[in-house]
Amino acid sequence: MANSAPRLSRRTFLRLGLAGSGALVLGGSICILNRSSRQLPKALFFSESELEILAALSEVILPEAVGAPTYKEAKVLERLDEEFYFVDPFLSDDFKTLIMVLEYLPFFHWKFSRFSKLSLESRREFLSELNHSDSDTVRAVWANLRMPIFLMYYGHESTFKTISYDGPFLNPPEKLSESRIYYRKLVGGSDVG
Repeated sequence: MANSAPRLSRRTFLRLGLAGSGALVLGGSICILNRSSRQLPKALFFSESELEILAALSEVILPEAVGAPTYKEAKVLERLDEEFYFVDPFLSDDFKTLIMVLEYLPFFHWKFSRFSKLSLESRREFLSELNHSDSDTVRAVWANLRMPIFLMYYGHESTFKTISYDGPFLNPPEKLSESRIYYRKLVGGSDVG
């Protein structure tokens, strides 16, 4: 029996191979160039993309005053990851959903980029729009993402001086709970007791 399927000529095969290779190189280059320059901490709960979104949000909502620590200095992302690692999955999965909603919400406001890829000024404008949104759901997403970041930021001792807070009464030394010791061992912290 003769094979009735049409064969590719050698020249066509080489052209398709070169075109496919070129597409792979172009796609890989775009992925490499599109990566963020942010240094993200090692995390057990949040994925790298979720940390990227939280970092983009933290850059916008936290103060930029002289002497005020950045979200990196206040270890906001690390502390959020630690807290949500031990939270019931019912709540922590809801928080992850809020992060994803914020990431893709700009598309519904005619901004053709994800939240974490917008410029700093565009993110500020977008969040200002969310503050004045008619949708209770959108305002709830925005408020419920903002509050844990503020709690982690202003609860860190590096911010106490900036907000004129003397710290806890008698300034007791920090005592790590068993869960915090366990988390730090998993992350690979060297200052675990």
